[in-house]
Amino acid sequence: MTQRQARELFDLFRQIGRLVHVTNQETSLTKAEFFLLNELYDGKTANVTSLADKLGVSKTTASKLIRSAEKKQYVGRVTDPKDKRITYIQLT
Repeated sequence: MTQRQARELFDLFRQIGRLVHVTNQETSLTKAEFFLLNELYDGKTANVTSLADKLGVSKTTASKLIRSAEKKQYVGRVTDPKDKRITYIQLT
């Protein structure tokens, strides 16, 4: 990675940080919840394990994060019709 590319990447992360901060102030989302919702954007669904992997957190932490977003009515749980043991998380 060149110095120019590193600088552009740094600037991009800073802009994302500002967007997350503004979004959080307007919606009461935590940064972690924001990234959770981003993973589910565009009609995607995922189970707790895959969300934990994508977010880089433990399954326990992901479950707590999902419960928090669920209480705020940003996400909901859907049971797999073919296998009732599987639950997916999706945006509401």
